[in-house]
Amino acid sequence: MKQFSIFNFQFSKKRWHDGQLMLLSVLLLSAILSIALFLTMSFVTNMRQARLVTDSVKAFYAADAGVELSLYRYFKNANEPTMEMQNNTWCCTLDARLPQGPGELFQVTSSGDSPSASSTNRLTRVIETGGY
Repeated sequence: MKQFSIFNFQFSKKRWHDGQLMLLSVLLLSAILSIALFLTMSFVTNMRQARLVTDSVKAFYAADAGVELSLYRYFKNANEPTMEMQNNTWCCTLDARLPQGPGELFQVTSSGDSPSASSTNRLTRVIETGGY
């Protein structure tokens, strides 16, 4: 029986050893590939979620800026144009309902979009407030 060694591992040329090393190699490479694919998909999913959280916060604060603009217009009796946002967001769709009679309150509904109003994957947040 002939023996040979690879990296100090002893192998003998018996019939039942044929292909065993190849099978172990394929199984090991499959396991490594599966783990790498799982980690990559997990990383991509986490990056998408982090971007969505950031866009959600931007959209919320754009809507909040719209509420502030509406309150400024109401209390200062000013007609300021819609503000230009610098952080790739869009503000605002404003709906300000002025009091029509005694006991009614001033109400504002504002929506902000992120990353922008023209983007296909935009996120919208709406704030509704009243009581002023």
